[in-house]
Amino acid sequence: MLYDTKWDKKTTQAANLQGLIAWLETQDQDREYDFCNRYKCLVAQYLKAIGAKKTGLNSLEIDEMFGEGTSFQIALCTTFGEALKTLKELQQT
Repeated sequence: MLYDTKWDKKTTQAANLQGLIAWLETQDQDREYDFCNRYKCLVAQYLKAIGAKKTGLNSLEIDEMFGEGTSFQIALCTTFGEALKTLKELQQT
């Protein structure tokens, strides 16, 4: 069989609040994260998991991607479980 360049292409999912919540539901709820480290925070870990090219976002970029106030809400959390609960509540509003 001949080599096909499409085999090397990674597919990425669109980053959105529903996807972030779904991803968080699969994670260890007691796992902690540091919101202040934009390359290792919860959002960066999610973006890496879905294959996004840019993962180190600032607060304004997080709010543009997931909705106004999202960055502030997840900055108040320290574990994936707390963030999941908070984001589900934010999704309801």
